[in-house]
Amino acid sequence: MNSEKRYLRLSFPVIFACVFAVVFLLGQLLAEQRKEREDVLLTAELPNGEITNELLSQFQAFPGFQQCWAVLTGNVSIRIAQYQASATLCGVDLDSYPLTIVESAGAKAFGSKPLLIVGESFWSSLTDEYGNAITSRQIQVLTQELDTLEAELELDGAVYAAEFLGVAEEDGIYIDVSQLKPLLEAGGGTGAVSRVCLKIKGVKNAERARESLEKAGFACA
Repeated sequence: MNSEKRYLRLSFPVIFACVFAVVFLLGQLLAEQRKEREDVLLTAELPNGEITNELLSQFQAFPGFQQCWAVLTGNVSIRIAQYQASATLCGVDLDSYPLTIVESAGAKAFGSKPLLIVGESFWSSLTDEYGNAITSRQIQVLTQELDTLEAELELDGAVYAAEFLGVAEEDGIYIDVSQLKPLLEAGGGTGAVSRVCLKIKGVKNAERARESLEKAGFACA
């Protein structure tokens, strides 16, 4: 009887360890399955070339491909009050591009004046004329006036008065492609696509797509 009790006492840790291992492995399996159901956004840029319609169509062959957004880009200087910053302006279809808006400046009609959506991190990139970084208090003042706030946008030597549509979680400065394309062409550019955003289902599929793109000369993020 004593030996039986001793055996049971000794077996409990082993049983517990086995149960823990099974639960742990099951959790790992479920986590992996969740990852393969997730949609992953992958940005790819061709530094020294144009992404043609043919290339855009080829992206659809990636396993897990969901959607693709073409992005026009232009290097700009932006000035707001006494603050300024240099940035890449991204021309996208604002109706469908995956931006998470955290603050809106209200409905505004598209016209000749560029309308911008900026990332939350944009404000901290601003400096004054002496190179001093903007303070959190000054950022608060600017963002509180977002609906009426104006900016000067310099692109290819031309200066445009711009307004804001809102603030997004994603980094960058965004404008509708229908507004950016004529600005680029006015400066002598072609308005060619050099960047895309891909939505891929599954982390592993996204990683394979990234590897393929990087081998083809794309820079991915």
